[in-house]
Amino acid sequence: MQGLKRSKMLAKGEVDLCVGNGANVAALAVGTYYLFLPSDIVLELKNCYDILSLIRNIISIPCLDTDDFVIMQKNKCCSFSCDGIVYGIAILNNGLYILNMKNSVFNINTERSKIDNLK
Repeated sequence: MQGLKRSKMLAKGEVDLCVGNGANVAALAVGTYYLFLPSDIVLELKNCYDILSLIRNIISIPCLDTDDFVIMQKNKCCSFSCDGIVYGIAILNNGLYILNMKNSVFNINTERSKIDNLK
């Protein structure tokens, strides 16, 4: 649960998710996660589940779409932006888009959105 803010513990069996191999896994908590991107932009991810058996963090494209992000997929690459600001670029690798956390995405003529006083 490191990094999960404003979290709520879940009762056993309250939220079960089906993962890629077909197994059902239980979520332990739900909350908000602040993802600090290399460009100094902070992405607020709401309704994140803490699941011990997952070895990777997963960002849901439909959830980003619901939050008014524009998703573009082309040539084994996926980018997501909101209000003209590109938040990230992910490269397709073994059936998953892997978010590039090493290089900044630069936006010309835009101001960056930052979240202050994260608690």
